[in-house]
Amino acid sequence: LLDFVDRLYQEDKELHSRLRIKFIGTNKVLEGVTDNKVIQYLDRIPMKRVSDELNKANAGMIILTSDINYSFSTKFVEYVAHKLPILVVSERVSPTGLFVKKKGIGATIILNENQSAVDIINELSNVERSSFDEVSNMFNVVGLTKQLQVVIKDLEEFKTP
Repeated sequence: LLDFVDRLYQEDKELHSRLRIKFIGTNKVLEGVTDNKVIQYLDRIPMKRVSDELNKANAGMIILTSDINYSFSTKFVEYVAHKLPILVVSERVSPTGLFVKKKGIGATIILNENQSAVDIINELSNVERSSFDEVSNMFNVVGLTKQLQVVIKDLEEFKTP
């Protein structure tokens, strides 16, 4: 992630000067990274403040680890509910990153790949809020119930007599 921030500085100093990344809560992946002009850390906040913080954000970030590279976490669903473009950060191509790109709701940083930081920022900036409509339906109770019904129907076809 720090390489991404440094690459953005090299590519577009003006855009870099406007970038602010705020991490809320604890994150073992980022241990040792200190506050600077771009990255800010806040301790955990009460749940009632989460929505306010998300309403102030331009995008949300999900950092995946090498052992967990598929995540539709509460954080993911909160970003979808707030129609926040999602930046997936992972060590390699991940199912979550592929889903986000396919649905047009965000972008992916693959660590140690020389991706253009400006292109990624532009991709996040160009996400259409309407792209979240289909994904929002997938993660609401009705949408989840419909998906479960499809899975149950598929499983019934494999029943042994």
